[in-house]
Amino acid sequence: MKRKEGIISQLIFSLKLEILKVFNIFNRIRRNSRIKKYFKSREGDQKKIHFGGGIEKLDGFLNTDIVGKIPISISKKLPFPSESVDVIFSCHVVEHLYYKQFRVFVKESYRILKKGGIHIIMTPSFTRLVDALYYNNDLKKKLLRGHENLARVKLDPATFLNYMTHIFYGHRFIHDIDSIARPAKSSGYSQVKTIVFSEIPDDKIRDYAFYRKTRGNERWKIETETYLLVK
Repeated sequence: MKRKEGIISQLIFSLKLEILKVFNIFNRIRRNSRIKKYFKSREGDQKKIHFGGGIEKLDGFLNTDIVGKIPISISKKLPFPSESVDVIFSCHVVEHLYYKQFRVFVKESYRILKKGGIHIIMTPSFTRLVDALYYNNDLKKKLLRGHENLARVKLDPATFLNYMTHIFYGHRFIHDIDSIARPAKSSGYSQVKTIVFSEIPDDKIRDYAFYRKTRGNERWKIETETYLLVK
């Protein structure tokens, strides 16, 4: 769901989300049993969690979202035992968290990962946005034109960045490597770095990334950065 700036718009968005949660109560009740079923089905195999996937499902992953079959809010304590998961993945999710909530998510992700486990985050980054908007005129035109189709207004770089951070898309914090690494390192992660799609160590996530890259969404390719966190 997209959000616009203003108290009324924020209240309407929050109300819609709470209504969705009410209608999702049956899935909420069944959530823990479905998680246990997934873990049992993966005995001897890697346990992988896909947070905020919506309709995008990854084979072999426990696919979750804030509402749906397995509803999980990543801004709170995660419903998994410590050191029980091998791979964590999210795509265009963490930018919808306030930074305080993101720090909770990173700390919880570290807790549930096994030693050597990986956490892959794909999200719009200020690094890629600023590089495109101010240092690459061709990418700037593609980026602004793609978002103008969504926002239905004429955009300049500053207006676009404000739209990205708080006015329209429901984004609360746009990251870069430092904002990712700081809470990750303090939580205990041994390695945090930016990677390209070909370096993604999980084949299902790598295939998904190349699928998204090649399906024709120019703005997604331009703005998305991939971060690898290793426990």
